[in-house]
Amino acid sequence: RNGIRFARMGQATTPRGQLRPGLSLFGRLGGGQNGHFFKIVAPYVDVSKPPGFSEIPPPTLRDWVLGALRLQYVWASPNFVWAVIALLFYFGWPYDLSARGAAAQGPLSWAFFAERLPRWLLVTFAYNGFWHITLYWLGWAERPFIPDRRYSWAKVLHNVFWSAVGVVVWTGFDNVFAFLWATGRLPYLADEQAFSTLSGFCCFVAGLAAVPLWRDFHFYFAHRVLHFRAMYLQVHSLHH
Repeated sequence: RNGIRFARMGQATTPRGQLRPGLSLFGRLGGGQNGHFFKIVAPYVDVSKPPGFSEIPPPTLRDWVLGALRLQYVWASPNFVWAVIALLFYFGWPYDLSARGAAAQGPLSWAFFAERLPRWLLVTFAYNGFWHITLYWLGWAERPFIPDRRYSWAKVLHNVFWSAVGVVVWTGFDNVFAFLWATGRLPYLADEQAFSTLSGFCCFVAGLAAVPLWRDFHFYFAHRVLHFRAMYLQVHSLHH
């Protein structure tokens, strides 16, 4: 998203679909280019055209498979940033899955929401707030998708409200799964197994790497369903 929308005017591009020379592994970490996340342009973007008018190379199954085998979807994309955040939460604010923990009290419990909801709200608005402040307030972008778009506090508050609603909904799903784990209704990989045996650690790492792959499939088909007329009009149109 950032590579297309926030390209620098007049910046040279390489042939479509190719990476820039000298684009190292570290330089692409987290989805950046040459270690930068601002004022960059994707290799296929023609900066002589208005934003949104460059031809995007069609994705292929071969490229997707090769990228998966190289784990590019983990380290060379925003998934890396999200994985780091997930690990910080995992070790810094772990779930209490004991019989007396908030998760075991019920599939939807006030104690669980009081424990987890503030943390999810914090990480959600810290992450989105960072991009909002840097791109809109500090102006670290020179090619907005809509050049003459006016900043609207009403729209900002609208987005904040519905984002918070989304966090509440996902905390509900979080509560349900934590309840199933805490009560033994759903198996999970305990820390004792994940960090005391080689097989457990490999399962932990494999699970962390598999989440973005599953999200690719899930997001594509879920998004297609959301664009069916009834779902779009009643649900998804709010997003657009």
